[in-house]
Amino acid sequence: MIIGIDNGISTTKIVGIEDEKIVTAKIISKKEIERELGSMPEKPDKIIFTGINSPESEKKIDEIKAIGKGALFLAGKKKAIVISIGTGTCIVLAEGDHHKHMGGMSLGGGTLKGLSNLLINETDVEKILSLAEKGNIEKVDLLVKDFDQGKIGLLEETSSVSHFGKMADMTADDKALGLVNMIGQAIATMSVFAAASVNTQDIVFVGRTAGIKMLQDIIRSRSGLLSDHNLIFPENCEFAAALGAALCGCED
Repeated sequence: MIIGIDNGISTTKIVGIEDEKIVTAKIISKKEIERELGSMPEKPDKIIFTGINSPESEKKIDEIKAIGKGALFLAGKKKAIVISIGTGTCIVLAEGDHHKHMGGMSLGGGTLKGLSNLLINETDVEKILSLAEKGNIEKVDLLVKDFDQGKIGLLEETSSVSHFGKMADMTADDKALGLVNMIGQAIATMSVFAAASVNTQDIVFVGRTAGIKMLQDIIRSRSGLLSDHNLIFPENCEFAAALGAALCGCED
């Protein structure tokens, strides 16, 4: 078995593969790595690290390559724009064994937790999402319909024109929804523009934050207004980089 470990900013993901099939995938704390490896029924053939906090003393794969390789494998694609949404957001153009970092944006799960702490005194993501489910975006964002117009270009009447543009009273539920909506719409717009810039139809979303269903729905809705790109949120999306590292181990 080959092990891939993604030492990210906030969490560590570990994936084990045999014959290029996932046999184990877990999210653990950095302190649990040695215990997790020691508890395996047999010693791994290889252990490959990736991620910003990976130890320099261990075999390490470039994170951009790991993200791209893992995402293409999960999506079953040969070429795609990969949007890795974790603490922040990274854009990778992946095609076969070529992986190009196209940039990114400083919005992601870290933004959601940080701004939620400021606005509603909450940092637990599950609690934030629970509040957001009860929120009303019309109390938070300025929408197209607030200007007494129908559609404007690609935008529907209910499309956001300005996030948090309303000065009305907002509940904690409304603020939570406003934050998730703002992050999702910004990522959606950036993703579509990135894919269009390289004439690529498929956009694959990976990373732990990409697994949030509410965020996925917002990204799909906003992207659908702007283009007809094929959006893919693969199973095990949170393990893409760790998987990519393990797959690189298969090539050695």
